[in-house]
Amino acid sequence: MELARDKPFELCLTSNIINKTRKSYETHHFGDLFKANHQLCICTDDKGLFGASLSDEYEHVQRAFNLDIKTMFDISKQSIEYIFDTSAKAGLRNEFDEFLNARESLS
Repeated sequence: MELARDKPFELCLTSNIINKTRKSYETHHFGDLFKANHQLCICTDDKGLFGASLSDEYEHVQRAFNLDIKTMFDISKQSIEYIFDTSAKAGLRNEFDEFLNARESLS
């Protein structure tokens, strides 16, 4: 299947599991897209319906694909680039960088 490289995938893992479009987190197409370095962002569908927060989704991805915290941070930060409101991007990038710098200074 040919993918549009300039279009990010919004991945709602728990929704896919509950709706039986994927058998498990470990077999979710996140793995293939991530390995192919395709643009993606981790999302969540209706929390009231699927019972998964965005933090839950990140935890599922981290555990299922054994990703380190730096990789998870990078996935999250890269999602900023897919926001339609371009005026918000610089501020969000700065917040991410400040958080990372503060975290690294504690190490």
